Order: sequence, then C-alpha cells, then structure tokens
Amino acid sequence: MRIVTIMTVALCLIGCQGKKNDEAQKAQSQLSAENPINVEKVIEEWKENDTMCDKDIYFHAENKYPSTQLFLDLEDVRNIYAIVFSLFDDLDLKTRFDADVTDAMKKIRTDVIHDEGIRSALQKMVDVCVEASKTDEPYLNNAGGIFMNEMQKRYPLDNYTDVSMEELAKQTDWHQDVKDMDEALKFRKRDSDDKIPEFFRKRIKESQENDEALAFYLTEYSLYGIDELPDSLLADFMTSGRYSHSIDYVWRVWRCHYQARNCGLSTYSDIPNLYYNAMRDKCLNTILRRIVVNPEDKIAILNFFYLASYPDMERLAGTLTGNGAMAEEISLSKVLLDDEEEEEE
Repeated sequence: MRIVTIMTVALCLIGCQGKKNDEAQKAQSQLSAENPINVEKVIEEWKENDTMCDKDIYFHAENKYPSTQLFLDLEDVRNIYAIVFSLFDDLDLKTRFDADVTDAMKKIRTDVIHDEGIRSALQKMVDVCVEASKTDEPYLNNAGGIFMNEMQKRYPLDNYTDVSMEELAKQTDWHQDVKDMDEALKFRKRDSDDKIPEFFRKRIKESQENDEALAFYLTEYSLYGIDELPDSLLADFMTSGRYSHSIDYVWRVWRCHYQARNCGLSTYSDIPNLYYNAMRDKCLNTILRRIVVNPEDKIAILNFFYLASYPDMERLAGTLTGNGAMAEEISLSKVLLDDEEEEEE
C-alpha cells in the first residue's frame, strides 16, 4: 500500500525536462549552514489554531550539504511545498473560524526559492491566495493547478531517480530486514491482543542496532493503538537521525497518532502543523545525509520527494466531521482491517 502511494506522488511530479536556471544561486540557501531543529521548542511555543504563513516554515539544514544542482533542487522542492501547504492551512483557518489570516499570508517569502521561473509562478499563487483570504468564501479557481503544472515541468522525478515498481518493491520489502516479520503480521488477525505488547516490546529492545527492523516494529505496534509507548519511540527514532527506507511512513504514523491522542480529530481541533513539519524536516535532513554518503541511493531521493510533498494535516479533509487525522487513521489501519476481513472469509 505504501508503494502505491509513493508511486502516485511520484507520477504527479513526473514531467518533461525543466531548464536549469543560472539564477538559482541568487537565492539564499540553507545548505551551507548548520541550523539544528529543536522540535520540542516548536511545540512549546505553538499557539492553538495559529497561522502558519508568518512563522519560520522554511527548510533548515542541520548539516553542511553540497551546493550541487541536486541539493539545490531538493531544497527548493521542500520550501515550495512548505509554502503551498501553509497557504492552504491558513485558508482552512479562514474557512473554519473566519479568522483574519491576510496579514500572516502576506509575510510568505518566495525569495528562498532558487529557480527564478518557479519563484515567479509561486509568487503569483501567493498573491491569489492573499486575495482569496479577503473574501468570505476563499476560492482559488485554477491557480493551484496552473502552479502544479509548472512544478511538473521544472522538477520531473525521472530527472533524479528512475526506480521501477519492481525495484521499489524489492528494496523496500521489510522481509529482508525483519527475520520474524511473518510472525509479527499474524497479530493483525487480532485474536491475541494480550500478547501484542510483550511481543513487540521484546522485538523493539532487540532491534536497537537494526534501524529497518526497529522502524517496522515501532510502526506495526503503533497501528494497534494499545498504548502510547511506540508513538514516543517513533519520535525518538526520528530525532535521533536514524534512517529507514520507510522513514516517510514512520513520520506519517507518528503524526497521525499524535494528532489523534493529543489534539483531537475534530475540524475545530488544534492542528500544530508547524510541529509536524519540524519533525518532517528532521527526517528530510536524515535523508540528505544518506544521499551525501550514497549519492546513488535512488530510494533515498524518492523518499525525499515523497516526504517533502506529503500534504500537511488538513482541517477540512473531506470527511463529514473529522480532520485529516481521521482519514489518515483509516488509511494506516486499513492493513489491519483487510487482514481481519480476509480471515473471516
């Protein structure tokens, strides 16, 4: 299921070759800086149902990275999505609470984008969003679609990685890293819940030297929602700089459960996307460090694109009563429900 989702996002990013712009170097890059991300400070300073656009939403490099075209493009991709999602977050505040978000949205900075053409297109979208925020019912018309067409042309995924479905499935198969994965998956039948904590806690303890196995056991244990231990350990996994080929999935599971347990599932609930994105950027830095060590790691590059472009937690997520965490919970737990139905048949 995770593979299908990755490829769906990947296909959305594929387009024809974009022109490398000499103006790219003019934007201020964070790649040569060392700016550690304090995720706990972010959540401590967050105000309930606050705006995003007037905050420091931009990518922070925790290490010094090469100023090559690849790394400049990856930095751009993250900053572009951070800006777009923040605009949508604040428009959601306007829609749900009739909040005055115009002044906050005017503080968006597009000068962090290296590519001049994309920077100009993005600024046009920002201007449309600012004007929409002044109306009673914010509506973007086709501004989002126009900008995404520009994104597809400038950052086609096949310029950076050419991973096939078969190769992706093989390299991200946890069976090669988790010896007793099939035994763990048997718990999805939910016929022995009392044994789940003991089994997974033991495996988590034994997997401290195997990041892939640890990521599997933490996310799998977390899906059952039995206790909060795996959720806190998932946060530790991400802040410690551990790498997994499924680090994007680790972040999704953690974010979903944090929202559900600490903030709520209502469209009126607080949604601290600034906190979630600080943790996202922690993971993106981990991926960049991986790419520095192994520039040919196509899965790592794909993971960066996927995680950087995964939408913020939405307030109005298309469900009748709940925010994005409700839909995400259903999506993440679908593997458990599918196995239960399979067993009943």
